[in-house]
Amino acid sequence: MIDYVSDSDIWPLPAKVVFGDVSYNAGASFGPRIQPDVQLVLIISGSLRVRVNQTNHHVAAGHVICQMPGGEEHYRFDRHQPTEHTWVSLTYGGLPPSIAALLRDLPPVAPFAPGLDESVRLGIQLQYTARPAPWEAMRRLALACLLLHVQDLDPQRVSSSDRRVPTPVARALAYVDQQLSHPMSLDNLANAACVSPAHLTRLFRQHVDCTPMAYVWRRRTERGANLLRNTGLSISEVAYQVGFVSPHHFSRLMRQHTGKSPRQLRQSSWHSDAG
Repeated sequence: MIDYVSDSDIWPLPAKVVFGDVSYNAGASFGPRIQPDVQLVLIISGSLRVRVNQTNHHVAAGHVICQMPGGEEHYRFDRHQPTEHTWVSLTYGGLPPSIAALLRDLPPVAPFAPGLDESVRLGIQLQYTARPAPWEAMRRLALACLLLHVQDLDPQRVSSSDRRVPTPVARALAYVDQQLSHPMSLDNLANAACVSPAHLTRLFRQHVDCTPMAYVWRRRTERGANLLRNTGLSISEVAYQVGFVSPHHFSRLMRQHTGKSPRQLRQSSWHSDAG
């Protein structure tokens, strides 16, 4: 953990936040506009070309662009397919210089940080379904989204060999998290990454230290463990929601990854504070 993450003087809560999602038809465009806020725009499908103060950026699916207040923006969406994107905007009365300097030092476009897509979707759900909307919690969630993005790109956390993954791997990682409850194959992942299955496997071994399908089952097990600890779903319901074909397969992998059966994992979590 980096010191500045917990420093409220450097990372104050925004005065206002907005979460949202939208789909644009192929070839749509808008602008120019002057960006009023700090805004993270996450491309879910399709692609985006945006010119900010005469600098052009291409944002592919599975990537996010960080927009800064005062930038003049022109948006051009994928000419061949619809583009879906989500966003979170953070409004400050005056952007703290520490935040401004740090964000301007980071790459404007990057793959989604782990957990960023899910966090923004949670904000969207809260904004549109909770009545009244929990604005204080949403302000904190929006700041957490910004911190996830910053921490993932912080130069202090990237080794000299560059720990950021190549674009095909980032696409595959994003696809896994978006499709985790559905059947997946190596061919599915390779298609999402726009490379051959063999090349994707080589990239995963180099940058993720496992094969693509091993990563899929690891993520399913991790999400399953989270549901066991934090929901009342039955073990079978958890197994099916995270993409296992049977509770038996889920139990076997859970033992391999945690050393506990699903039932033992739930009991140890739910009763950890028991005297």
